[in-house]
Amino acid sequence: SPSSYQNTSTPQTLYVVAVNSTTGCRSVAGTFTILVNPKPQATSPDRYENCDTDGPNDGLFTVDLTQYLTTILTGQPDTDFSVSFHLTQSDAQNDANAIANTSAYQASTGTLWIRVENNLTGCARVVPFNFLIERLPEPVIVTDTNSNVICVDFITDQVVRPLTLEVDNDVPGSYTYAWYLSTDLVNAIATGPSYTVDTADPNGATRTYVVVMTSTSDLLCSQASASFDVIQSGQAVVPAGQIGYTVSNAFSDLQTITVTVDGHGTYQYSLDDGPRQDSPVFTDVPMGEHTITVWDTEGGLANSCDPLILSGVSIIDYPHYFTPNGDGINETWNVVGLQNQPAAKIYIFDRYGKLLKQISPTAAGWDGTYNGALMPATDYWFLVEYFEGNAAKEFRAHFSLKR
Repeated sequence: SPSSYQNTSTPQTLYVVAVNSTTGCRSVAGTFTILVNPKPQATSPDRYENCDTDGPNDGLFTVDLTQYLTTILTGQPDTDFSVSFHLTQSDAQNDANAIANTSAYQASTGTLWIRVENNLTGCARVVPFNFLIERLPEPVIVTDTNSNVICVDFITDQVVRPLTLEVDNDVPGSYTYAWYLSTDLVNAIATGPSYTVDTADPNGATRTYVVVMTSTSDLLCSQASASFDVIQSGQAVVPAGQIGYTVSNAFSDLQTITVTVDGHGTYQYSLDDGPRQDSPVFTDVPMGEHTITVWDTEGGLANSCDPLILSGVSIIDYPHYFTPNGDGINETWNVVGLQNQPAAKIYIFDRYGKLLKQISPTAAGWDGTYNGALMPATDYWFLVEYFEGNAAKEFRAHFSLKR
């Protein structure tokens, strides 16, 4: 069966004779030798597996392929064989496009092809070399409100606006999570892709959180996020037993309102929706009722806790006239700005010093009568006994009754 002959030894000499099919004449016997060279041995290294920890998290990892030559050659002397690495099986079989820099190959997940060639015979064997390069997770702590502030009630220390920290990660995969209340990464406080900060720090301090993501693969590739600071703030509150502000220089043209509040935050202040200021002191405040807003700025106004609004704030002063004539305008007279001092006393006298009326700053005021009789249009005097801070004070002046 000359079309499919298999030699029985190597080298092996075969003999051939040509016979004329018409005459039967035979040629002299000729010979030729079959020499079959064995393919070299080539062993595939175990799959190379590593997390992408060598720099950019791009799925490439620097590998020295030359360190695998002994394994690949399976004990054959490297002086008799050549080893080359190729990106495709076809290139390896055709000895084309060999990888040049084998000592610093940028490996990625996939397969390289190794060609082992006998330098003497040219016989070659091709085997695969598999790689698994797993990118690291890239955790970033975010919140759905883009805020890093929790709001805490200063009186009860209860969190009134908690903050849920979530993990943003652009690297596909399956992961576990560990949350830490420290950059030391000791003693995880929670697991899961989110963590809600819903308790107050007893010292009102800023707390720093870090999350570590770890892949669920056999490689357990892991990376920690940058630290994320959670600021503790809160709405300003009026101190117990106070009204939130004091008025000084009462009955003068240069009266001052000083706001006094407590709270976890850093605050700014505005009068009647005017510009915000860092100082809690307002000077040259005109007569009348005002509104003071106390703004929390601890985490920036965009993330601030609720403002405190002090309404009905007024300086301590008095109208210089009133007109009790039944038209519904300026029908009574009273000192303004003492509504928060119900114990203050106001005495009204005529020009001869006769006491006509004692009124309270919380009442409607004097209607211009004495024992039911209308008093004449003229000037009247008054005495006010009040407190400025803890100091007892008196003020005397006069006003006009007009009809």
